[in-house]
Amino acid sequence: MRLFVTVWIVAGMAGALWACSPRPWTASEPSIPAGSVVPSPQLGGGPSPTVRPTAPPPILYPPHDPAATYPVIRTWTEVLDFHPFPYLKPLPPTQTSELDGVYAKFDPGEPQWWRCARCPDFKLTGGGWRLMLHQGTMLLYYEVTGFSTVASFTVDGNHLELFNDPHCPYETGDYTWSLEDGSLVLTELQDTCAIHLRAENLVHQPWISCQPRNTEAAISDHWIRPKGCG
Repeated sequence: MRLFVTVWIVAGMAGALWACSPRPWTASEPSIPAGSVVPSPQLGGGPSPTVRPTAPPPILYPPHDPAATYPVIRTWTEVLDFHPFPYLKPLPPTQTSELDGVYAKFDPGEPQWWRCARCPDFKLTGGGWRLMLHQGTMLLYYEVTGFSTVASFTVDGNHLELFNDPHCPYETGDYTWSLEDGSLVLTELQDTCAIHLRAENLVHQPWISCQPRNTEAAISDHWIRPKGCG
């Protein structure tokens, strides 16, 4: 009798341990592709959508090269490979907006020829700046030092919201926008990113479109590109 009771207790404990242990993934369980919206239960019972990142956080500064005489300056082509990371909000849908395009501005002031670890982000200095808005992703680039960033954006009417910027990952920026004679004009509603320097940079002057003005110019490639368009 004692032997039977002992076997029964051991079998029960083994069953409980098996039930509580994590099960390995099997082919019968559906895989979840990157970027999918996965419902997660809340205390209230309703689903809370979460988005898996489609890419790791961007590396904003090129790696140090001990053999280089001067620090490596990141190029615009390299910045085009940046992808936003959902620090604050899920990545927005990849859909085209009225603002999509490449823009540039040229500040006639003195360029910042040096780079430093403590230089303020987004500080407006002389030279060419480039801005791209494309399907919910914003890219910003300063050609003199290679300063760059990537963020998410959404457009609702004439309202533009910026978020998921690695320089201020848990802050949002709100602007109104207008297109005037092919140029993008931004007006700040609120944006404290980088002690307000991002807003000062974006609204300082109109962003001139880098797209050809008409089909003939696009086909012939005979047109004057604004400074900063490259």
